[in-house]
Amino acid sequence: MKEAIQEMKKLLEAHERRISKLEAMIIRPLGKGKKSEGKRKKGPSASARPGPGAMIDKLIAKGFFKKHRVMVDIIKHCKNNLAYKYKATDFSPTLGRCIRNEKLKREKNKDGHFEYFQQ
Repeated sequence: MKEAIQEMKKLLEAHERRISKLEAMIIRPLGKGKKSEGKRKKGPSASARPGPGAMIDKLIAKGFFKKHRVMVDIIKHCKNNLAYKYKATDFSPTLGRCIRNEKLKREKNKDGHFEYFQQ
């Protein structure tokens, strides 16, 4: 029984050493002496894509929603004119918030799709 316990302790110690080595490799990347744990980038990089909320606010400010727009129009405009790629699932919550905050209004068109607009 004591031998089994000793063997288990040795296995656990070996696993602990391996885990410690892996953590050190992740936390302290090769070539760097300081730990990077807890440090964050300060501010967005120059090429960072605006979030969906920021993009919708920008489109509202520029008058994009003066005409009735469906989701496909918004996505295509961002892709073709602004070179940013978004999915419908990116914009859905933001557009819902804009409706509730009365920044935008929406109506269903004859195809059953929501058209977003501002007045």
